[in-house]
Amino acid sequence: VTLDGVYRPVSTYIIEGLQKRCNEYGVIRQLNNIVAADRIKIERGPFAQFICTVEHIKGNQRAWVLINTLQQQVRANVSLDDVSKVN
Repeated sequence: VTLDGVYRPVSTYIIEGLQKRCNEYGVIRQLNNIVAADRIKIERGPFAQFICTVEHIKGNQRAWVLINTLQQQVRANVSLDDVSKVN
């Protein structure tokens, strides 16, 4: 990335976030294609790597999800920036 002709470093966190939003061909997926009843994977946070079901989308920034853990279903609110859709 350049600013005024000077190269600026980009945070690894930003690069990884962009890569996680890409499909298998390296094309960035739409951010708003997650809807209620979709299966998603939580990428970051205390529930990272959990696969869960979207119960409800709250605005366009957050989602209520149902996580199955220890033979119980837990309801959690997560940022859509921290999840990816599971096919």
